[in-house]
Amino acid sequence: MESEGSSSSSVRSDGISGPVLVTGAGGYLGGRVIGQLRAKGVESLGLARGGGSDIACDLLDAGSVRNVVDRTVPRVVVHCAAAVPRNAGGYDDAEAGADSVRMVRNLVDAGVANIVFASSMTVYGPGEMEPLREDRVDPRSAYGRAKLEAEALLASAAGCSAVALRLPGLFGPPRRNGLVYALCEAIRKGRTPTLPAQPLMWSAMHVDDAASTMVRAALRQPGPGFVTNVGYAGPLSVSLLVQRLREIAGVQIEYDVPHPSFEMDLGTLQSTLGLPQGDLGSRLSEMLEYAAVDVV
Repeated sequence: MESEGSSSSSVRSDGISGPVLVTGAGGYLGGRVIGQLRAKGVESLGLARGGGSDIACDLLDAGSVRNVVDRTVPRVVVHCAAAVPRNAGGYDDAEAGADSVRMVRNLVDAGVANIVFASSMTVYGPGEMEPLREDRVDPRSAYGRAKLEAEALLASAAGCSAVALRLPGLFGPPRRNGLVYALCEAIRKGRTPTLPAQPLMWSAMHVDDAASTMVRAALRQPGPGFVTNVGYAGPLSVSLLVQRLREIAGVQIEYDVPHPSFEMDLGTLQSTLGLPQGDLGSRLSEMLEYAAVDVV
């Protein structure tokens, strides 16, 4: 593991020096990103507010952020840290949204030249009959508005090239909560699943597939920034999730609440970073097996 005072003198064959700095490295997505980077032999440093990472830094403290950037001189920052909602009500926490934007501003003000930003599908409004393009934003929550504001800040920052990845909700081990896991666990253990009683807009992808897309963005040749949707091809909804799991597991699940479908246009993703390496069907099969294992 790299230490806080690690040298940033290594140079890739393409002449780009410095480590990849991953914020939120102690979190669900950030931990996967730094793990994949290290599996590829990429020099990387994890940053988190508390312990358990290479560098402790409060991203809301501009001085601390500048100090870390000056010492490590990262070739790119993969920014996964955010004030993440813990429940549905948390998406309307304007103060938390403002904190998330402040983190991005502090990175920009510290002089970071390349940033990969974990944005969100929440920048969009209700789903429509056709895949949503990146220019059709309509956030309905404080969380979504904050993500969009951070994207705009990055796009307008002089001397900064940023790739903003609009991710859906994430699932996968070791997380044992959320809609996908709860449904898979109920199926595997012969229980009646608890499902949303009211229609909601929803989409998801496996955390490893989201992380691998962020890693590809971090390791790309430097160039102009862009915003792109990230997800699996085709529409997804709670209703379609139940249908897919019925087919994969061969079980009957009585559920008749109709949910709207959500789909993102993946044209930009395909032409820049490539589509996710995994697919929804295989990832759901994996989750069914994971949900069958009792917690020790």
